[in-house]
Amino acid sequence: MRILVTGGAGFIGSHLCEELLGCGHEVWALDDLSTGRLENLRTFERQPRFRFLEGNVMDSRWSTAWWPRATGSTTWRRRSGSSTCWRTPCAP
Repeated sequence: MRILVTGGAGFIGSHLCEELLGCGHEVWALDDLSTGRLENLRTFERQPRFRFLEGNVMDSRWSTAWWPRATGSTTWRRRSGSSTCWRTPCAP
């Protein structure tokens, strides 16, 4: 499956990208790097099934060029003081 992860260079998004790649998916990470960091992608950035797209999801070029190509998408956000429920992305 081809999956677009918004916020892919953030702490949670990068771990999600790594997990999805480990499950055999093609992963595109979209991030404007306002809080995400390229260092979070270093362990898997050269994998042939990974693509990094620098930009904001509100930019119309992403909605017309990339969203239609994705077969799945996910957005993970963490708020201060909240607990995050983690579901393994590889589970059916």
